[in-house]
Amino acid sequence: MFFLKPSYLWFLFLVFIPIIIHLINLRRYKTVYFSNLRFLNRIEQQSRRKRKLVEYILLLLRVLSIIALVFAFARPIKKISSDSLPCQDNVVIYIDNSFSMELRGKNGISIELAKKKAYEIIKAYEQTAKFIVLTNDFLPEQYQAFSHSKAINFISQIEVSTQVRTLSQVFAKIKNIISQTQKCKHYVYVISDYQKATMQINKIVFPKNWQVYFLPINNSLSNNISIDSVFFSSPYHSLQTKDSLVVVLKNYGQQKRDGLRVELWINDSLKGFQNISLKAKSQLVASFSVINTKPGWNSGFIRISDETLSFDNKLFFSYLVYDKYKVLLVGSNIVPHLLDLYNYKFFTSKVIKNDELTPDIITKYNVIVLYKVKDLSSGIMSYLYDFVSSGGSLVILPDLDNFKSINLLLQLFNLPKFQVKDTQKTQLWNIDLYSNLYKGAILEYEKNELLPKLESLLLRKIDYTKERAVLIAKNGQALLSVSNIGLGKVYIFSFDIDLKSSDFVTSPLFVVSFVNIALQIKNQHKEYFVIGHDKWFRIRAKNIEYVKLKLNDYVFIPMIRYIGSDLLISLQNTDFKAGNYLVQNEKDSLISVLSLNYSRLESDLSCYTSEQINRILKQRKIENVIVLENVISNITPIISKDIEIQSFWKIFVILSILFLILEVLIKRIFN
Repeated sequence: MFFLKPSYLWFLFLVFIPIIIHLINLRRYKTVYFSNLRFLNRIEQQSRRKRKLVEYILLLLRVLSIIALVFAFARPIKKISSDSLPCQDNVVIYIDNSFSMELRGKNGISIELAKKKAYEIIKAYEQTAKFIVLTNDFLPEQYQAFSHSKAINFISQIEVSTQVRTLSQVFAKIKNIISQTQKCKHYVYVISDYQKATMQINKIVFPKNWQVYFLPINNSLSNNISIDSVFFSSPYHSLQTKDSLVVVLKNYGQQKRDGLRVELWINDSLKGFQNISLKAKSQLVASFSVINTKPGWNSGFIRISDETLSFDNKLFFSYLVYDKYKVLLVGSNIVPHLLDLYNYKFFTSKVIKNDELTPDIITKYNVIVLYKVKDLSSGIMSYLYDFVSSGGSLVILPDLDNFKSINLLLQLFNLPKFQVKDTQKTQLWNIDLYSNLYKGAILEYEKNELLPKLESLLLRKIDYTKERAVLIAKNGQALLSVSNIGLGKVYIFSFDIDLKSSDFVTSPLFVVSFVNIALQIKNQHKEYFVIGHDKWFRIRAKNIEYVKLKLNDYVFIPMIRYIGSDLLISLQNTDFKAGNYLVQNEKDSLISVLSLNYSRLESDLSCYTSEQINRILKQRKIENVIVLENVISNITPIISKDIEIQSFWKIFVILSILFLILEVLIKRIFN
């Protein structure tokens, strides 16, 4: 026999109370002899033995009555495995408070119905039970066990959250909170609308010592239209140029939507709108033309009008428009064609010698061209690596007779080295028109004698897993390759652009190549970030003590850290709202714009039904999950019946009363 509450067995010491009283009431009898009372003496001796027997019987009944009463409070049960006993201190209730739970169905608002079901679960347990109430927020106060009243009070304050969690994330968090060493059964209640995008029941691992209850709060509404994503067709933005902004819209409903107005706002001004039609269960791609009239940071949003859910009706974005692209030319006797090209109005350039290159200079430019550099220190190489990783573009034009230092730089980038100089004449023969460098700039070309000719080149084995050859010689050797390193690019030429070595600088391809190298700097800035998904926001900065994120009147100081010349701003553990945040330094100077948006996982309102959940559980042969199908009615009796363990406490209460009745009857009979 086991006891659910063995601590009450300490009260067995109460059996000593009647024993002590019995001992106190014992009296020493003094014998007095009377010569003529012999017969009375015999009667007295017989009565005394009888009275002692009665007192012992009464003492036994009192002791048994106390023992039975203590056993009743200790809740005796049949001998079962300890793993089957409920963990009274670890009753977990998860309430899904994501955006979809704010919908109003035929039974009311989902989040309010979920809170009502949580109250009914709590009522099913005894007052001594403790509850862990978890939501999508994963707040620190949710990691503690609440009493009845505190749990109800906490649940009453739950509101819809911006955080989106999958069921796998929720179960992982529960495992971290509850005690895994305690040998008992953990009761876990999951109250949600069970969206297919976040629940993924067919992938969840259910611990064997958990008894899980699924409470689906189903809504009849499933129609929703969302702005799925936006992006620019061009990777760079220049002043007074036209960009194309692409918008992806999705209709998750079963009905076609006509006359949907899509608006584009940039810098608080309406820049255009379209009225579109969206077929059921489909997506549509719309585009807007944007003329960049403002240099620097630009921010905007796409907006639609949809009454089902509001959180995905706006998508914020931001981008940087360059007035001039900063190019640093490092080397001596640089070809005049390159100097003239980067003195054009789109660029601002500076020429320095190899020994003048410092970390401070490196961080001020978007593009760095190494022209026949023969000697680089290991420290400068490390800063060049950080420069590229942070979004900069590095162009390597090697000295064909002295490339030892450049090989060390390539080794740092984990790229193949130059091997040997090939003095055999060759010609440019293949141009990769699908690469970002030439796509749209060159529509077609002919393989003929007009293509640039080369007197010599450096042989190098291309690693196609890390780089892409965009210019290829007639003999198959790569003349120009592009490698993505971090957020930046490395452009590696295998030939000398000097007129003595090639006629490349006289070809239109020279202008296209070097202009696009400078224009296509895709810095670390993305159009937007997703709240709860993206963890860090990276910018190139230095000597900043702290940054401020500002959205209207809301100001937040996030955690930051430096990696090389990059400043990483933490986007974790904060309840952000969607919007375009100004990123300012300690002097309130604008250093960037951060666009945050809510995750679109919740946009698809397709939910599991109770029948579908049961079918999946049956296919996976999972027996420790119970689906409560009719959650509209009061579930307290259902939960109470399921968690109840057959106990003999009533029998011991009856025995205790019976012993007391026998005591009273014996007293009356013998008195």
